[in-house]
Amino acid sequence: MKVKLKADLMYRSINYGDQVLIEGEMTTVGDLKLYIEKHYDIPILNQILYYNGQVLAYNHVRHLSDVLVSNPNVVLSIYTKRPPELVRVHVVINEVADGFYLNAHTTGTVLDLKDEKFGLSPHRQKITMIAKDPLHDWEVVDNYMIQDCPTIYLEKIPMDQEQLMHQGK
Repeated sequence: MKVKLKADLMYRSINYGDQVLIEGEMTTVGDLKLYIEKHYDIPILNQILYYNGQVLAYNHVRHLSDVLVSNPNVVLSIYTKRPPELVRVHVVINEVADGFYLNAHTTGTVLDLKDEKFGLSPHRQKITMIAKDPLHDWEVVDNYMIQDCPTIYLEKIPMDQEQLMHQGK
């Protein structure tokens, strides 16, 4: 598939105003990441690609035709990952703006962010960050941390009928 994309090169969340044009034959997100590594010297494992409201995770299976839109105003943002470090994270529960702050390590998993002190068991917590899609428990959070103080959005997953029956409700 012939790809032609405008892309912003970012360092963490800082846009240096470098907009580049990515052109070539690419089929998967993996092909796109390899192109970026070859042309812009950003190692594949150090890239966070953000496009049209979603993070393009590294894999050789996801086809670009499934994610690319024909709108020329949509720009790919290429972020570099943070080094392993402890980061202050803003937690917003059910879209209530106040929230609270906690410390999280960039090499930790999404499951590490889930805590029963939120008033819910971890399996009933849905976490999103910069993308619209919920994060999976096994994902490493540095794949999504592009800001100095990132915000995570925590939502309560309602109990299904079977869970309610086990609780006697």
